[in-house]
Amino acid sequence: MRIVEIKNRYDDVIYSVEISQADEYTDLIGADLRDVKLIGADLRDFDLTGADLRGADLRSADLRGADIRSASLRGTDLRSADITGANLTCADLTGASLKGTNLLGAYLMMADFTGADLTGANLISSDLRFAKYTQEQIDSAITDEVTIF
Repeated sequence: MRIVEIKNRYDDVIYSVEISQADEYTDLIGADLRDVKLIGADLRDFDLTGADLRGADLRSADLRGADIRSASLRGTDLRSADITGANLTCADLTGASLKGTNLLGAYLMMADFTGADLTGANLISSDLRFAKYTQEQIDSAITDEVTIF
């Protein structure tokens, strides 16, 4: 059993959910999570499709296998988060901090990385087809011959 608490910028708990091992997917589709604090949160396999996470603090969060398609992550702090195998197709990561983030095998098709910090981000085996990024951003990240551009 794991408990995930979502806090606002004042550290007030605004949402709490208990997740048993039987739960395969927690649904926060389209949720308004602007400016929330989820530092180190265990959000594995959460469905955050279309969620508004603008300005959220997700440092060191575990988002492995999460569905984050079409979510707004503008200005979100994702430093050192683990987003292995997550689906961020069409996500807006404009101005997000992804420094040291693990995006191994992530689906990043059509994602917008305008102004995002990808320094040291692990993009090995990720799919970045039709994503918006600069060569400078890619050069600052970790890629390999399996990374799809």
